[in-house]
Order: sequence, then structure tokens, then C-alpha cells
Amino acid sequence: MQGTQVNTSELAILSRVLEPDKPTFPAAAARAILGFDFNQADKARMRDLSAKAQEGTLTRSEQAELDNFERVGHVVNLMQSKARRSLKPVAARTERRKLVEHPNTGKVVPLFNPRRHKWHVHFRWDRPVLIG
Repeated sequence: MQGTQVNTSELAILSRVLEPDKPTFPAAAARAILGFDFNQADKARMRDLSAKAQEGTLTRSEQAELDNFERVGHVVNLMQSKARRSLKPVAARTERRKLVEHPNTGKVVPLFNPRRHKWHVHFRWDRPVLIG
């Protein structure tokens, strides 16, 4: 009986660790990850290396450098995919049920509806200040 062959490349292993299809990043982390990007100097270097690759003039060290950029790009893409999925359920639920993200705790909570909710559960007076 033969076992199934598992891809053991660095990217395949990392993909299994990150599980990009599972939305498990907290909202703040997901937003931060979506901001990940190469800096301008790295983008320029990748363009130069890509041009040399198309011309067929890359040295071995340049090919290794281009491979490194590609691997890092794949890792960032995996993380951003998971980040987008982590934010999507919150956005979808927010649209349907009028939920909002609490500014202090980051938890998703229902928006106060005076027709359905009890005022004292959502707000309280603290001397002259209304807390909610």
C-alpha cells in the first residue's frame, strides 16, 4: 500500500502551517498584514532581475536573489489571503445584522437599536457623562 506523496517544498510546508483558508487572524492583525509590501528599492531590484531573466543574462547569484524575492512574495500572498478571509466574515456579518467593531475592545457587537434593545444594557450614566 502506497501512501500519498506530500509536497515538502518550503512554501507547501508554510502553507500547511498558515492554513490560509481558515480565517483565524484577529481583525487588527489582519489589517496590518494587508499592509505588507516590498519597499521601492526591492521593487526596482526585482524589475531589474526580471528584465535580466527575460534576456537570459542572470548570474547564479542573481537567480538565487530572484528566487528569494519570489518565495517571500508567496509567503506574503499566503498571509494576506488569510488576512482577507479573516476580515470577510466580520464585514459580511456587519452588513447583515448591523454589527460594529467596538473601538476599545475590537470585538464585534450589535449596534444599539432602541426598538429591540434595553437601554440600560448598553449605556449607563457616570455622573454627567453617558457611557456606552
